[in-house]
Order: sequence, then C-alpha cells, then structure tokens
Amino acid sequence: MSSDASWKTAQQVSFVAGPTGYVPTHPAVKAAEAEAIRNDVEAFKAAGGQVIAIPSPSAR
Repeated sequence: MSSDASWKTAQQVSFVAGPTGYVPTHPAVKAAEAEAIRNDVEAFKAAGGQVIAIPSPSAR
C-alpha cells in the first residue's frame, strides 16, 4: 500500500518570519566588499587621514 500523505511529505510549520527583504549573500561577494572597504581605508590613511579604532564591547 502506498500513500503520498506519508511522513516523508510532512513539513514543519514556520512560526518565525524571516526578516523582510532578506537576500542571502555569497561569501565571495562579502569578501570582495570587505577588500574594497579595506582598500578605501588604506588609501584614506595614505592620504593623511586619521583612523581611530573603537574597541568592541565584547573584546573586554
């Protein structure tokens, strides 16, 4: 006997809604964005700009 309504077709109900407008980003895209920001900061520092690092509260 076969049935399409077996435990294999059951789905969990989602009680938590995801954030609106969330679009997953590939790690390579994040890495490229981080590299671009890093390059901008280095160029700013090379041009005589001052960068002050604010310590993270979790780094105490």
